[in-house]
Amino acid sequence: MDVNSSIPLLEPVAYTIQVLMKTISVFVGGIFGLYAIMFLWGLYRYKKDREFFKRMKKDIENMNYSMVRLDKKIDALKRAQADKKDSKKRK
Repeated sequence: MDVNSSIPLLEPVAYTIQVLMKTISVFVGGIFGLYAIMFLWGLYRYKKDREFFKRMKKDIENMNYSMVRLDKKIDALKRAQADKKDSKKRK
């Protein structure tokens, strides 16, 4: 039996394997493509979330600064009011 004469017998098997390999490559490529898209989406969301939390941190720091200022003003007013009461009691 000659090698060239066995090629027509292997052609249907080769065709089946070729179709199977194309199907697998499309399936794996599809999953890889989906993975790549999800990875890029995750990077995008991470960047957006990081910016959001940076802004939130800045806002909280500003609010904390304002609260400290208000707290100092309230304490000053309480002291002034207490001094006023003390001065009235002394008279």
